[in-house]
Amino acid sequence: MLEIYCNTAADIPDYSAIPPAVLHFAFNADNMAATRQRLMAAGATAEGEVATNARGDQLAFLRDPWNITIQLVKRSKPLI
Repeated sequence: MLEIYCNTAADIPDYSAIPPAVLHFAFNADNMAATRQRLMAAGATAEGEVATNARGDQLAFLRDPWNITIQLVKRSKPLI
């Protein structure tokens, strides 16, 4: 389980100032283009374009409406 909540007794970080590689939540995306487009239609903003690394993995960063970074990952060879 992953629970994300707001505790009003704590300061809320400026997520937009945190580089995507420093803090993000990664999710598997079997269809990178469709998943990215669906999230953008729902209010996410692209943080760059879809990239392919040397292993052939497709990676994309987006920011949700609260500026928290989401990474979409389509591995060339699944991790599990």
